[in-house]
Amino acid sequence: MKNIKPPSCFIPYSHKFSMIKYIFKWRKNTLYNYEKAYAKILKQYLMGLFQQLTII
Repeated sequence: MKNIKPPSCFIPYSHKFSMIKYIFKWRKNTLYNYEKAYAKILKQYLMGLFQQLTII
């Protein structure tokens, strides 16, 4: 998993508004990636659980 911190070199310090916009965009993307990763983990967990049940 990528480290969860916006790259400071890409943040435009000149305008506060664009910085806020950038952070919101970044947060949206990060939350989306978290949801995808969480869904993948959950799916793997359920598959493993199902396999254990079928073995028993």
